[in-house]
Amino acid sequence: MSAIGVAICDCPSAGHDMIFLDCRECGPQGEPKVVHIDQEYDYEITPLADSFEEFIRGLVNENLKPGVSEQTYLKEYPGMLTFGDGFTTGGYAPGFVEDWLKNRKKE
Repeated sequence: MSAIGVAICDCPSAGHDMIFLDCRECGPQGEPKVVHIDQEYDYEITPLADSFEEFIRGLVNENLKPGVSEQTYLKEYPGMLTFGDGFTTGGYAPGFVEDWLKNRKKE
């Protein structure tokens, strides 16, 4: 298997699969795709998004359903960045998230 690119995050499988920026088609100067690679399935590559931006925009917290209110989103946000067993970052830069949410609604 040829080099894929850069691993950007792991999965709950204790390292048996990971998410990568796939630079095979774009090279070092292009826009990489985002893929999932699973060691347990002979390093099967599953495309996730055509760009990192598309990947990030597609992330959804399982506690929030489509059409959720801004108040509910901001209330749930601190628990979104978690590391298991109740350890949480408490969210990240709440003012930034509020501004980001307002801009997303305008789009």
